[in-house]
Amino acid sequence: MFIFNALGLKSVPFLKNIVPHILVTVKNCGQHGLREALLQQVANLSAIVREHLRPYLPAIFDVVSTFWSSQHLSALCSLVERVAAAVPEDFRAYVPMLVR
Repeated sequence: MFIFNALGLKSVPFLKNIVPHILVTVKNCGQHGLREALLQQVANLSAIVREHLRPYLPAIFDVVSTFWSSQHLSALCSLVERVAAAVPEDFRAYVPMLVR
């Protein structure tokens, strides 16, 4: 995340190498603390790269829906909030999934 913060939008070409692996790790991780930290990092990343995270929204919201009723709700809400700010038009499609 330090590198993404330093590069800002210049880090966009590297998203395809990082985001899928982070999301797979979030889904398969058995450690509560690590999963929570990774969700926070994805939230921070969405604030940095904003609309360039658009191709990963289905995978991100797959993770959100998987853990929505878990003890990670605070981190998930932070992630959803930052994604909504980054890509508000695309976020609208995922609202029905969140509000059941």
